[in-house]
Amino acid sequence: MTDEIPDGYTRVTEILQPYTNFSMILPAVLANAADRGTRVHKFCELINCGLFVGDIDSDCVPYVDSYERWFDANVDTVLYTEQRINSEDLKLTGQIDAIAKLKNGELAIIDIKTPALPSKSWALQTAAYAHLVSSELQLHGCKRICVMAKKTGGKARIMTYDEDHDLTLYLNALELYKYFGERPINLEEPADPLFDFSEYI
Repeated sequence: MTDEIPDGYTRVTEILQPYTNFSMILPAVLANAADRGTRVHKFCELINCGLFVGDIDSDCVPYVDSYERWFDANVDTVLYTEQRINSEDLKLTGQIDAIAKLKNGELAIIDIKTPALPSKSWALQTAAYAHLVSSELQLHGCKRICVMAKKTGGKARIMTYDEDHDLTLYLNALELYKYFGERPINLEEPADPLFDFSEYI
């Protein structure tokens, strides 16, 4: 396991990109949301590591406060943070925000999210992470949690996924990805209302 992505490997999230269309969202809005999300994750990583967070960017403060309150109330021990896991069999790689033992004794894969609304892709994304954790780290039966930190700084919303078919759907998407090859998103195409934009708002 390493922070570097080996040649020929595909990111877990890249497999799901063909099912998301960004054409209804202004590029500047997407760029700002992505930048803020990256910075929020960096601050939350410090919390996961038990380190002093220091000065937090003003636009990130509510999200970080929201996550920290959930973390303090629910997490006992962090086993891994920002851990990249590579699957040689699937040629798949994923970087997981945290794997932790919760105060109720459960092991959990924790994915930190900053959008206001959940995305259908999260169930499949976390299923792929759980598969990597089970096969490569030998940690089985981990709970899959998305912690939606609030823009207002309020109580984080928790999305828990436990459907076995989530992994089947993800592996099907992986097979289609390999069959058709990478399909670049065409921002000039009309948006399909069946696609989910919420992860990027």
